[in-house]
Amino acid sequence: MYGLSKIAVTILAILAVLLIATALILRPGSNTPNNREITLQATVEAQQTQIARVLSMLNTPTVETTGQTEPTMPSVATPHTDSTDTALPSTIEPVLTDTALRPPQPSDTPALPTEVPTITPVTDTASGTILDMGQAWREGQYELKATLNTMYANSAWVGFKLTSRKPALVSTRYSLSDGVLAVDNRGNKLRAGYYEDGGECAEDIVTLNPGDSIDLLCKTPGYSGYNSSQYQISVWFDATDPSITEVVLTFSGFFDIENARWRIPVYH
Repeated sequence: MYGLSKIAVTILAILAVLLIATALILRPGSNTPNNREITLQATVEAQQTQIARVLSMLNTPTVETTGQTEPTMPSVATPHTDSTDTALPSTIEPVLTDTALRPPQPSDTPALPTEVPTITPVTDTASGTILDMGQAWREGQYELKATLNTMYANSAWVGFKLTSRKPALVSTRYSLSDGVLAVDNRGNKLRAGYYEDGGECAEDIVTLNPGDSIDLLCKTPGYSGYNSSQYQISVWFDATDPSITEVVLTFSGFFDIENARWRIPVYH
């Protein structure tokens, strides 16, 4: 403020000198300028130059310091913040890392499950049922089918075919002589065994994979496998007796099967 006051006083003094000089130059009755007038005119011009310099200084902002006046640095505009600007989200989405973006590695591939054979579920045959020849008894994940092969006057040959529905390999010992019981409609127990004389069937071993089937045979020490039908179990009875109208076979004791029954009709 002190520097500005000094400049204002200087300007006023110069203006006063200019007014006086102008009055002298324009004095009436003087048409020809003399040396004094020329000198005053030069003074006026010098003062005008001084005024122009002072005005130029006034147009330049100054900062008053100790004993000096220095030009001020231009101010830096403060960024305008609009209240309507979009607010930052309250949550930040996770950034995918290079691990998430990298292609699957061989070790990332899950191991394929080992294929397991599909086993058809077996519904057990109701206890007490008597099946006809050719039908299968289902129990304990096994199917046992009885088939009448040949009817003779004194016997009937019956074949048994076993199918495993177990999920794994099974191996079992059996003997048809021990597993088969034959009874006629009169309640008489009949002989069942080897086809020639009804003798005991030898013990045998069967090994089955899931879904496999095998014929259960009445083998003897001389079994050669030449004619498997001869090694089906034989049931001995008098088929000419009109009082015998049917024979019932019961299979028990092997392959988780108990009291599986089939009916053999006897016609006259």
